[in-house]
Amino acid sequence: MSTGIMQARRPPIDSCINMITWRINWCQFQQQLKTVTQDEREGWWAEGAGLMDALLGRDRTAFMKAGHPSQFTRYLCGLHDGHTILCLQDSKSLGDEAYGGAGQAFSRQRPG
Repeated sequence: MSTGIMQARRPPIDSCINMITWRINWCQFQQQLKTVTQDEREGWWAEGAGLMDALLGRDRTAFMKAGHPSQFTRYLCGLHDGHTILCLQDSKSLGDEAYGGAGQAFSRQRPG
């Protein structure tokens, strides 16, 4: 890589898994706080369940909607966030396709 150019890179899969795992741990931590209400605790549980499902490649949307309707939105939030984090690693940017896998690049040098 030349001095003035930095390549934009997708994060490695381990990094994506670590991001999701960190979020799951955060949800579990929030459930343990004494200041949260029962509804908030269940919301953190549902969000963590959505993140875990994204990580494991499963979708329990129908089950969560039927069994836990009050927490369904939080489950979807976790599931969507988990999928988004995983897509950071899986997606190919327009720059990758347009430039034969060279990736997006930007220069730190000023033009002219």
